[in-house]
Amino acid sequence: GANGVSSFGEKWYLGGPAARYGQSAFYDQVTNSLFVFAGQHSYLNINYSDYWQEPGVIGSTNLTWTPINLTGAKPASRFGHTGLYDGNSNRMMVFGGATGFPAPCVNDYYVMTQANRQGGNPTWFAVSPTGSKPGVRTHHVSAYDGNTNTIMIFGGYDCTSVYYGDTWILQNANDVSSTPNWVQLQPTGAVPTARESASAFYDPNTNSLIVYGGDA
Repeated sequence: GANGVSSFGEKWYLGGPAARYGQSAFYDQVTNSLFVFAGQHSYLNINYSDYWQEPGVIGSTNLTWTPINLTGAKPASRFGHTGLYDGNSNRMMVFGGATGFPAPCVNDYYVMTQANRQGGNPTWFAVSPTGSKPGVRTHHVSAYDGNTNTIMIFGGYDCTSVYYGDTWILQNANDVSSTPNWVQLQPTGAVPTARESASAFYDPNTNSLIVYGGDA
């Protein structure tokens, strides 16, 4: 209603994704784009399951968010989940998170094909990994090693009373050549105390997961 002629009055709209936290995001070099999935608007107690692309994030000043329509078995709205991208297979992999406010937590697993929109429309499908799976959780740390197609999970919170200090890997994570498989690791040494919302980084040169901080 910028020209003053509108039966609904004048109103500003924020372009792009709504304000949120606990979302997942990844950068794709092929399209020079930032992709964002899900998250929560904590003030309004709203969880999201939307998917957005912002192309030209490096080297451009003309940035425009684009909402992406998805097909397939879409995950429930959530926040504090794993959302990792495999550029080799062009797939995003999603594990766990919280689907309410602040509960319940889940431990389901989904894969999105054609995640960067090159070669087809992004499509969700649910995956049932083999092995005993981790307990339900949110705000865990996670990392992906594309060389071995393995996701690493540490810690998190079960949405009620339990903070985790356990470590898991998901083998064959992109579900391309074989079914993903959960394995719980039993690390030695000075194991970090149980926590959520830590930061973590995987260094493939030393095969190390580096964890810092968090909420206990």
